[in-house]
Amino acid sequence: EGMNVLLANNNFGTLYCTFEPEGSNTAVLVSTCQFFIPKSKAEIDGNGGAWAGVGFGRDRMFESDMLTMHYFSDGRTSCGDCWNDNSVRKVELDKAFAGREGKADPDSFMNVSEIESSVIEYTNSEGRLWTHFTWKCKKDFSSPDEYDWAEGKDWMTSKAQLFGSFGVNNQSGEMQQHSFNPKIFRFIDGVGLGASTEVSSDTESSDVNQGGKSRTVRTYLGLV
Repeated sequence: EGMNVLLANNNFGTLYCTFEPEGSNTAVLVSTCQFFIPKSKAEIDGNGGAWAGVGFGRDRMFESDMLTMHYFSDGRTSCGDCWNDNSVRKVELDKAFAGREGKADPDSFMNVSEIESSVIEYTNSEGRLWTHFTWKCKKDFSSPDEYDWAEGKDWMTSKAQLFGSFGVNNQSGEMQQHSFNPKIFRFIDGVGLGASTEVSSDTESSDVNQGGKSRTVRTYLGLV
């Protein structure tokens, strides 16, 4: 069960995510995202780290429920439950909004947790150093708060909008630069991978090239 989405693939990086439920609990989304960036790990550490994110239920960053994934220059990684509104003009953790608005127990507004992550530096076919991040996180939509996508528990069947973004941190480790004008997708399996809706078999192979490092991605066509 689940779906694969190629959220970005350009000269600045590649962001590819697999979404699946947590066992039989479809209200919990388990996300495994791979982010490839044409920078060495030393460059990224010098910037303060890097990040990637997925926005749910909207066609823009404002007022979107975002799952953010982080790498910091000291080696730490994390996954964040974030929100963005017109008053702040930047992505912040749900608990930051809750704290400013005087909510009791701001930490209770965090519905995302990290499962595992990895960071690998590699050399592409042109001899250039790239860095490959993998984050596995989960987002619990079973009891959404006011900073969450309200219809998130139906993500598997909603065909709702989503988008991806990525960038580097500033020296304080905060999200800074990000990819501009991200494409808007929907929760439909194989989006961005060139999968055909008319293919009769249950799987097909699609090559995704990350800086000269070609990998074959198994694309599952339709939800099982």
